[in-house]
Amino acid sequence: MVIRETSHHFGARDPRTLPEFDAASTPSAPESESSTRPSTSVAVPFTGFKYARVASGFKPVTGFKPMTGFKPTTGFKPTTGSSLPASKFLSGKFASCKLSGTCGAYEDSAAAMDALALPSEAEIGQDIDTYLGSPYSYADVEQVLRAFDFIETIDEAKAFIGAKIRHGLESSLKRVGITPNRTDRHETLLAFNESGYSLEDARHLVASTDFLASVEDAKDFIGLKLVNHSEDVLATHGITQKDPIEYFRNSGYTEADAQRVLDHIPYLGTLDGARRYIGRQVAHGNEQALVEAGIGRPAEDVSREAALNAFQSSLYTREDAFAAKRHFALPSVDEAREFIGRAILLGDEFKLADAGIHPRDFDHHDCMAHFKRSAYSSSDARAAVRAFDFLESVPQAKAYIGLKIANHNEHVLTGAGITPQPYDRHECLDAYHASGYTTADCDKLVENADFIENRREAREYIGLKIVNGWEHVLGRYGIERPETEA
Repeated sequence: MVIRETSHHFGARDPRTLPEFDAASTPSAPESESSTRPSTSVAVPFTGFKYARVASGFKPVTGFKPMTGFKPTTGFKPTTGSSLPASKFLSGKFASCKLSGTCGAYEDSAAAMDALALPSEAEIGQDIDTYLGSPYSYADVEQVLRAFDFIETIDEAKAFIGAKIRHGLESSLKRVGITPNRTDRHETLLAFNESGYSLEDARHLVASTDFLASVEDAKDFIGLKLVNHSEDVLATHGITQKDPIEYFRNSGYTEADAQRVLDHIPYLGTLDGARRYIGRQVAHGNEQALVEAGIGRPAEDVSREAALNAFQSSLYTREDAFAAKRHFALPSVDEAREFIGRAILLGDEFKLADAGIHPRDFDHHDCMAHFKRSAYSSSDARAAVRAFDFLESVPQAKAYIGLKIANHNEHVLTGAGITPQPYDRHECLDAYHASGYTTADCDKLVENADFIENRREAREYIGLKIVNGWEHVLGRYGIERPETEA
């Protein structure tokens, strides 16, 4: 009887399960036997998912030298990698599985025949019972079906896992990423939440596998692989862990937010710990945890310009900016103004209130008094109504200008082309007449600037912009700077 190599194989041979033979000690069958004995074929299951066929009456290959050290073992029973019905071994693809390597051709012997005993129905039942009592799950069964193409049914996959457990060969399952779930779902989800994997990674797994039905299942699966130290399986699906600080840096949250989280959750220990905490919450789509930690929403959609405009249009003062700089350890007063502006736009002013920073609301009388004592004019108030869409009337604009004066934020007005008039009317008119601007320019200004009522005001306004070095503002109204003679 010979062991014949066939053309189909699965996985790698496990040498611990191979019978040992010695060709020298095995008697050769007479040549005539090969022509009279019927040929029989039986598949021998070996761990490592490779099989061999035994055929009687096959003559050894001339000159073949078997592998050193192979000796027959009386009563040998191979360790099965899978317990399957006998019919599976006698026909179809299970009968054509290959034993890896060149094991040679060996003649029949009683010991070898004893070694070919197939698993009984009782053993198959025992394997399934072993699986049912194990921490492996139905998802693992489905993975077995996908990983080993010679296993065709759910029951076969369950028996396969059970056989591996009974024979202490679970490492062959682990090699293809099948690991027992010895932890409950809470623990696996906790492992995911404390990892550098993201919600997008979980979604990718759902899309790229057919055994994960939801994102929550994918999170559970990732957590299980982390607990069981089988992350290499996740890499085969194209996902890898990242340092949560990367998610923090791309999130729109700031260093001040990290400090706030550290103050709220002291056990994080360091700013890096707080940054990683924020990064993980962002990666896992759990930003509500950050709201509960008191840092509100991310600010990536708020530009610096918008934040500064929000501060400048608010009732917060320069003193408030200095207070924010000190409390939140910000590098400059401008950064503090931006920080306050973001808090306003994102509805997170509670941060400022917690730090004792509140908007300072001057009453209308105070603001009007500041305006009247200033060098600003009614024309400037009308210009403010045009420049700031939150101002609805000239009296409101005068109060707003007074507020900016009180808060030392007049640069807000200057940025809109509104400048105080420290010059008398005579000086402004002299500047206009010496400039080269024309009556047509004045008419254009009256037409396009609704705060200018007549040519006289237009001349004064143009002259004021000249002496203040703000002629570029006139371009907003279609007035070009006149060319000067060389």
